[in-house]
Amino acid sequence: MRDDHKLVEARDSFRVCAQQACPAAVQRDCDTWLEEVERTLPTIVLSAVDAEGKSRTDVKVSVDGAPLAASLDGHSMPINPGAHTFVFEYPSRRRVEVQALVVQGKKDQVVAAAPPRDTLPVRPSGPVLPPPERAVSPWRTAGWISVAAGVAGVGAGVVLGLIATADKSDAHCNASGQCDPQPLSAARGAALGADIAFLAGGLLATGGLALVLFGPRGHGPTDSKPLAMRVVPTVASSGGGLALWGRW
Repeated sequence: MRDDHKLVEARDSFRVCAQQACPAAVQRDCDTWLEEVERTLPTIVLSAVDAEGKSRTDVKVSVDGAPLAASLDGHSMPINPGAHTFVFEYPSRRRVEVQALVVQGKKDQVVAAAPPRDTLPVRPSGPVLPPPERAVSPWRTAGWISVAAGVAGVGAGVVLGLIATADKSDAHCNASGQCDPQPLSAARGAALGADIAFLAGGLLATGGLALVLFGPRGHGPTDSKPLAMRVVPTVASSGGGLALWGRW
């Protein structure tokens, strides 16, 4: 048994033949062999934990199909060297199988079992939803609309200014200030429109930029009251403009 690496069985047999009832020569040889076997006999310490990482004692263990321990106490126990299959049985009847190579001569080798799969913390299996988006401030929205309208007004002023310059050139004014009345009238109208467009565009752009930079920020989810904005051109005897309405 010793030569077959069945050291546990060999140790028990050497203990028998080392008793005083045996002949002195036999006792002497068995004592020597028993000391050698106990020195090379490996020992293991069984360990098991639950899903929270806490040690369990109420776990049964078998090795290679044979019962090994009815519970866990942290004590070391002898075992034959070689590859073994340990089965840890939890109170829930769930089993954990552990393959371990026990090294000859190694003492207190730890054989540990992880918690059964059904006791592990379960993570949500559904899709990970993104955090709710923050609502866009209606003041900032109104500001950007105003800035866009202002830029458009400035652009219209540039176009009207170019038209006024071209009409004035077509009036063919001389050194005494005499001009062709029709092109001159068109030039004056275009120039007036350019001034109004520049003024209105500048005011809208400045006011919109102020709303964007200094207006209140949006708070809360985007499922709040919907935003509705309207920009309406207005015409009066003294000129024209843009009116801005909002609802939020």
